[in-house]
Amino acid sequence: MGSLQQAIRAVENAALAQDNGEEGAHGRLLDAIDNLTSLTSTPTDMVARIRRQAMPLAILRIVIEMGLLDALNETPDKAVTTEALGQKTEINELLILRLMRCIAGIGAVDEVGENTFAANQATRYVLQPGSTAALRFQHDIFYGMFNALVPYLQKHQTIHQFPEKSGEETVFQYAFGNTFFEYIKSNQAWKRNFDNFMSYRHSSTTWYETYPVEKELEIDNLKQDPQSVLLVDVAGGSGHDALTFRERFPGLPGRCILEDLPETLQRVDQIERPGIELVPYDFYTPQPIKGARVYFFRRILHDWSDDQCRKFLVNTVAAMDAGYSRILIEDRILPSSGVNLSTALADVNIMMVAAGIERTETQFRQLLHSVGLEVVKVWYSSGSVIEGVIEARRRGPSKHD
Repeated sequence: MGSLQQAIRAVENAALAQDNGEEGAHGRLLDAIDNLTSLTSTPTDMVARIRRQAMPLAILRIVIEMGLLDALNETPDKAVTTEALGQKTEINELLILRLMRCIAGIGAVDEVGENTFAANQATRYVLQPGSTAALRFQHDIFYGMFNALVPYLQKHQTIHQFPEKSGEETVFQYAFGNTFFEYIKSNQAWKRNFDNFMSYRHSSTTWYETYPVEKELEIDNLKQDPQSVLLVDVAGGSGHDALTFRERFPGLPGRCILEDLPETLQRVDQIERPGIELVPYDFYTPQPIKGARVYFFRRILHDWSDDQCRKFLVNTVAAMDAGYSRILIEDRILPSSGVNLSTALADVNIMMVAAGIERTETQFRQLLHSVGLEVVKVWYSSGSVIEGVIEARRRGPSKHD
């Protein structure tokens, strides 16, 4: 961690770099602030901070549910009194005040005067469907799972990372009585929420900004046949990535296809997805689209163990043209050491939820090699050392050789 003075200088340097627009400066600044907080905190401070962490999310969750943020955001450029909010929502004014103080403390709204608050950029971000869905999931689903941790440990005396044997189960399965994906599949309200959650982009950089599409896809050599396939978005949910890719590169020849389970595609409005074809598909079955230029997997592999990934990856590998097709995987890519706290927590969370894992570059390479792929290159997102796009191709001769 270093000395306190070193930590302060690291914050100052990162802040200056961010002001100058340097790539990656924002992430370095957040890490430096976390390090400074750790250095300045006594053990009492640390314990107090940890035990309070659940409260802001819980309060933000109920404020959203009560409609208070929506009411505040109806006049985004004006401050609103708690009295006015109470009249709009029919909620007790004193209760509104007590709750709004808390979310002002985390920056989700601004407190601009006595009993007076205003929406800000964070308010509007929180109210986006993907952000709201993420908060609901964290509070209602994940915290419900965390509450089962102690009795789970009392039963199993360990945490099963990759349950395979009889009697083994994830923490989620113990808490909710089913595996994560079966639970979501059986509950339509949570399935809709999950699909919205998956549209929520944690990074401001899209995969086709990280991956130099026009150069690496060799656009002059793309198949010109209008029936050829440019992009297959495998298990792509609502199709947001396929749509924005098509909008960004309207001149690239070839079809763009969104694949997902039928119950997911039923909720996709094709009118709002012009130029995107919908193909019902379970990735544990043979890939129906052969020889596409790109098969894209966004935040899919981290949900599954290596064994499960092999079972569905081989289906797409079998459909690839070794001399033409590429698999692009957008995911977290952990460094071999020095993983920051938020990423380490995400790894443990996906382990308890779905028996998944956040992988290092080496782990990705080993997994992909085991299914007949070779990594062409790893493209890290602008300024990030934990998010990126892995480009892989099939080993072996081209079908056109």
